[in-house]
Amino acid sequence: MIGLLAESGRGVVMSEKKDWISEVLYKKLSDFVAMVGDQLSRKDFNDIVAGRKVLKAFGHPAVGSIKTKPPIIVDYDPPIAIPYKEMLEIAGKRRYQLIATKETISDLFGIGINKFPPIMIRRWEFQRYVDSVFPHFFIYWPGGMSMKEIYEKLILRYGGRRWGKVLYDTDRYGGGKESFFTDPIQSGWMMHSLQPIPNTGGENFLRHTQMHRDFICNQIYKETVLPMEVKEAVREFNKAKYNRINFLIEGNEWQEGAIILAGLKINQMFCSPSPAVGLLFSAATREQIGQNIFENLWSWTRALSRDGNPIFFGGSDASGIRVGGARPSHSAEGTQRFSFRWFPAATAA
Repeated sequence: MIGLLAESGRGVVMSEKKDWISEVLYKKLSDFVAMVGDQLSRKDFNDIVAGRKVLKAFGHPAVGSIKTKPPIIVDYDPPIAIPYKEMLEIAGKRRYQLIATKETISDLFGIGINKFPPIMIRRWEFQRYVDSVFPHFFIYWPGGMSMKEIYEKLILRYGGRRWGKVLYDTDRYGGGKESFFTDPIQSGWMMHSLQPIPNTGGENFLRHTQMHRDFICNQIYKETVLPMEVKEAVREFNKAKYNRINFLIEGNEWQEGAIILAGLKINQMFCSPSPAVGLLFSAATREQIGQNIFENLWSWTRALSRDGNPIFFGGSDASGIRVGGARPSHSAEGTQRFSFRWFPAATAA
């Protein structure tokens, strides 16, 4: 076991004495020291342990011309299984506004679900999403159904009488010509914001990704730790060659730029995977809370069309919800960025 911390000319180092910290904490502490370096003295550490100081975020320059101060302190605690009943208890009076019910999923999509499985997430992280002034809606999806099948279920249920048309079919991206129309949605728990990230209108896909990074660090995880997987996604984007990606998407090699953008961990984790997921959330939120989240708004997904365009989804009105695509350099006031996250469901023992 490592014990005491000692100071050196380079900051905080470990002493040879091994009498008070467990093997489990060794990796946490050594990684912690490697990250903060000389920003933290022995006195600082002892004050934090004694509760005399609270650890805040450390800052560093972000990519591009915008500078943020995302936290670099990392939470190594793994997600735990939180039962559906406990999720409702944590959400309290807001449960109906934030978590889809079994009745909503069953009635809309004709899926018989006796019991939702637990969600794999850190309890404090789920609490933070529930308490946020930026609301997110949680859905459990058992999998095995595509956008085409969801569309057909909604047509049978409503016949165009309640919302107007379900899906506006375009010649280019509709009618099952693209794989995202027929690929099944991944099973698990999903979370989608009920409103776009502020000020993302009028920006291209790269800027949306950068602004989403800032939103994650400065809003969702403000003054708290970053989960390990989120930290890795943020650091990858911080190390990305922003100017190089911008050069690609603004020029003749925009398809290569689109592939790079879609493959970034921050988009793999926080950007909706396809318009099929958009249709799922659009229908569920309309049914349960009466909110048309894509009315007059479009949202990027990380799906790419056969011709290499990133796909966006939205513009929901009486003519149906639209699916479109454009080069990643595309920007429009109505094309904004929504926040998404997928969480695994706990399996039965």
